[in-house]
Amino acid sequence: MFKIKLLKKIIITFCLGFLVLEVILRILPSRDLLYRHVEKQNHCLHSDKILVVLCENTKERLDHPEGFSFWVTTNSLGERITPNIKSEQEIWVIGDSISMGYGIDDQKSFPYLLSLESGWKVRNLAVDSLGSAGIYQILSEKLKSSKKPNIIFWIFSPSDFVDDPRWLKLKTNLVYRAIFVTQFIAGKYLYSVNFGKYILEKLKFSYKVNDYKNSSHNLPETNHITFEYINKTIWLAKQSQIPIYILLYPDRNLTLANAKTNKTLTDRVADWIQTNGGNSIDLEKAFQDSNTNYYLPEGHPNEKAALLFTQFALEIIKRHK
Repeated sequence: MFKIKLLKKIIITFCLGFLVLEVILRILPSRDLLYRHVEKQNHCLHSDKILVVLCENTKERLDHPEGFSFWVTTNSLGERITPNIKSEQEIWVIGDSISMGYGIDDQKSFPYLLSLESGWKVRNLAVDSLGSAGIYQILSEKLKSSKKPNIIFWIFSPSDFVDDPRWLKLKTNLVYRAIFVTQFIAGKYLYSVNFGKYILEKLKFSYKVNDYKNSSHNLPETNHITFEYINKTIWLAKQSQIPIYILLYPDRNLTLANAKTNKTLTDRVADWIQTNGGNSIDLEKAFQDSNTNYYLPEGHPNEKAALLFTQFALEIIKRHK
């Protein structure tokens, strides 16, 4: 009886403490906490409960803790908006936050600019924090339900080598998936859950998504899951008879002097793409322009970089006109 009463007291104390914390965080939220809360409103769980995708018909202004703000607007398909251009020619942009245009306004994103400059219809199928496995899955689903595009562009990010093992763990580990789903849903409503995630990230117990400023990646083996899904994505496009061009984003650690680049990793990805019959464009040389700042404060490419992506894509489109 004593143990039961003690347990009840512990549970009541915990619940009251949780409630007090939630109230305090809502009254005095930090900029980081407000940002995380708004960002959650822009994202939904995919039907497979593994991928996080953009929600349908949303419009959110995100005020990033690093001091910049941007709007993210989605359409009825859960895709970030692009110009409403009527054209028989259509381009799909796939990828993660870099392709999507994380950190910059809708009208300054690479897919939006590409549509304006080319006069072609462009669909932005990219979602922040997708790995190559998730990118392949989204592309496969869209090809089954939509008219095929004339060209596919993919800005490949080395962060896929981190995101893909996490995707595999979610797919194969039911307990991990249950925790992930619970945390995601609760995080849409409770500030305290996002606060807990923030603390775990600071203590290095949790993986921080969309981290490009401090990113650095070890050279992966060729049996890494990311290489498998690069191959699958190339062959999916080939089977559908769609040219796919993969722009290789530099793997740079912006916290190091001269933004140190892991060129060996980029070269390995380029070799893999070529071996499997794909087309790749190395962006490293373009990003070496020391007179231009291509990065947001937290490490993502900025609107100047989006213009650079657009220039490369337009050169490729000329071949298909």
